[in-house]
Amino acid sequence: MSIFTRPGTSLPLLLAVVISATAAACSGESTTTKGTDTSPTSPTDAATPVTPSKTPPLSTTIDAKVASTLQGAGIDVNNPGDLETLLRSQSKLKAVMASFTIALGTNCAGCHAGSGSALDYKAETPNKKIAKSMWDDYVAKLQKKEGGAIYCDSCHQGKLEFLDRADDRSLGAWMKENLVDKLSRKDGAAHACATCHGEPFKGGILEAFGK
Repeated sequence: MSIFTRPGTSLPLLLAVVISATAAACSGESTTTKGTDTSPTSPTDAATPVTPSKTPPLSTTIDAKVASTLQGAGIDVNNPGDLETLLRSQSKLKAVMASFTIALGTNCAGCHAGSGSALDYKAETPNKKIAKSMWDDYVAKLQKKEGGAIYCDSCHQGKLEFLDRADDRSLGAWMKENLVDKLSRKDGAAHACATCHGEPFKGGILEAFGK
């Protein structure tokens, strides 16, 4: 569900930027958006204050339109369940797809192959695979630390591209503050970068999702 796009820029490249920033926050390394500098953070860099990210903080509530769309199809927003199971029901499939367009500020072509009336809904695409994996690893697995559901719009808030990528350290700090510190696992296990990236840390997970 985390689908970061910009006209003329490939999804894997943008995902690599995000993963690079997250790795920096978790491992203490400094990287550039071009991926050419992977040297450890120098003492000077470590002492330099991190410029606050302009990325909006994690939303404390699920968008009312998203919630009503899901609830209208009998989907429990707090425990939506397995995505593949939901999609076996035509009414629930339509509701979930509609909720994606609202949460991500996109249309069907944001994930599906083709355009206009020539969309191929059955064809696999990188974005479809990423959306499924993000559901499994975020929507189904995580919740707000104090309790309560999260959804695609908790981060995206109606925008496909929502991250401030001006500075890797700022982006990494935002991810730790919002995706680690403000969330917890529904199964009660300890939540950290390793929840999604594994231990030892493995970057490029979203790229792997899209393959």
